[in-house]
Amino acid sequence: MNAVFLAALWFGHAVFGLLEWICEVWELLQGLWTAGWLGPGPPADAKVLRASVPRMRKLPAHVAVVLADERVSVRDLVRFVEWCFLSNIPYVSFYDRYGVAERNELTIRKEFAQSRPDLVKHTEWITRKPFRSKKNGISDTLNHNSDEKRVHVRILSNSDGKGAIVSLTRILAEAATAGMIQTEDINTKLINEKLDLCGLPNPDMAIVCGNTLCTYGLLPWHIPTTEFFLLPVHRDLSVDRFVGLLEKYATSEQRYGK
Repeated sequence: MNAVFLAALWFGHAVFGLLEWICEVWELLQGLWTAGWLGPGPPADAKVLRASVPRMRKLPAHVAVVLADERVSVRDLVRFVEWCFLSNIPYVSFYDRYGVAERNELTIRKEFAQSRPDLVKHTEWITRKPFRSKKNGISDTLNHNSDEKRVHVRILSNSDGKGAIVSLTRILAEAATAGMIQTEDINTKLINEKLDLCGLPNPDMAIVCGNTLCTYGLLPWHIPTTEFFLLPVHRDLSVDRFVGLLEKYATSEQRYGK
């Protein structure tokens, strides 16, 4: 009996592994097709988005891309920013719990400015650590008209999520012990103010790039109503797959506990 059970378990694991491999290969082929490496590809990204997005019932105001254990691809992060801009999504963030993307933020900005100089004036980077350089479109604050269409980008790490909550808890505990704050003054409003993301709204939609649909520590305080979607990888993602995720979000309904 044990032998039969073990054989069935092994078979199920093998099938799951095969399906996972097929999904990854399919994602890679879609990316190669989009890049034109496998012959004539689909229409340009802008054309696809402009034809698809207006038909959607709703769009997220903030898309958070969760980078799980895959090595960060700067080129593909740049494409996410471009797609959000073309889709009229004003905020996009990239969460990397290991902090690799955050440590290489300046490199990401430079590559974005070099690959899409036409979008530099439409992009505003939100950061806790302002960069001094204002060349190549990497300054934190851009000079633009208030009515000009733009996308705001923020790179997040664990220090913005669980780390921020732990730090705030320690600070409030020490302040209460020292008599600098009354315990009844510690409420939701105060915590919201202290955990503010420099004007970045709570994510409406999160795209988890990995093998498991989980938060990986993404902003625990800010995601009570966030819709999560899973992608095996973020590399070589096709614009059609991105549109498919937006369509899933557009058909979702938030019941807010009802």
